[in-house]
Amino acid sequence: MKRIGFLSLILATWYIAAMYKQPALMALALTELFLFVGMFFMSRFFKRRMDVCFEKRKDETVKGKNYMCRVRLENRGWMPAGRLGIRLRYGFKDEEHPRKIRLAAAFSEGKRESTGFSLTASRCGILHMEMDRLWVYDYLSLFRSEKKMEASMQLAVFPPKETVDFSWLTGNREKSGEENGCRPLGDGGEIRQLREYRDGDSARNIHWKQTARTGEIWVKEYDGQEGEKLSLFLSMSDEREHTVEERDRFYTMLAAYLRFVAENGGETMVMWLDKEKGLCQAQVRDEAGIRSLLWELYQTFFEYKDLKKEVRTDYRLDMDLRLWKDGVAVGRLDGKIKTKVGV
Repeated sequence: MKRIGFLSLILATWYIAAMYKQPALMALALTELFLFVGMFFMSRFFKRRMDVCFEKRKDETVKGKNYMCRVRLENRGWMPAGRLGIRLRYGFKDEEHPRKIRLAAAFSEGKRESTGFSLTASRCGILHMEMDRLWVYDYLSLFRSEKKMEASMQLAVFPPKETVDFSWLTGNREKSGEENGCRPLGDGGEIRQLREYRDGDSARNIHWKQTARTGEIWVKEYDGQEGEKLSLFLSMSDEREHTVEERDRFYTMLAAYLRFVAENGGETMVMWLDKEKGLCQAQVRDEAGIRSLLWELYQTFFEYKDLKKEVRTDYRLDMDLRLWKDGVAVGRLDGKIKTKVGV
């Protein structure tokens, strides 16, 4: 429409100049014509000198939390650029139809600018984002040139930092732990010493009297708390393919369980089978270890069939959240989740 309107203006100016024999209007019509042609070549000029990419190739966020994805624009030409349009696609690998979004941007000054858009992931996994089209406009937005892009980004979506009380698995409540043969994770037995609070310590181990007397946070350290090590095998390959909701719940509860072990001074050797890499393992002792493990699991290719290779570990966790020990199910990791305040 803009081009039609501009051409109509040129013709009207030319017609009036010819009718009234006005050299000034004739010059104006020629100027408008040259401007029209110049805008065409300007859009092509900008297209060859514009680069667009994600500011980060990899990043992470939390499920349900707003994330701002930043896109960097760079003009390699000597002329300031005009208006831009970018088309992006994003979605999880198992989604048939990724979502599309269009961004409009403009250079205010300088040769580098940034823009972005916000998104909220509703489940755990790796969100893949790609830029496939760039449109560059001239100053008057009469013409646009299209450029194919191949920029990509991976966004790891982790479960929120939640805590679940799994002490019923550790022999600290009634006698369930003794019957199941589970080892304590540190909040049972004799108090070995008091020490100052460190990041990752469980709030349940705070010594309130000492804390009140000194004004500093002190925690109780139990016999066997330091250096407690568990091994856990993730049985994620079976006879059926699990739904998105089942996998999301599995990642959430696995992270909560590993966090419970870490907050009580223990660490977990997690093992799983990858169809291409074979037996994989990761040592988890803190929040960074949990996220590193989840990143690996998100990229693991599981073949859905009966597990043939046996791996001896203290515990085994299946996709139905059943925790097994010595071939006996000792419980399910589907307790009520309480989100920590301020996380």
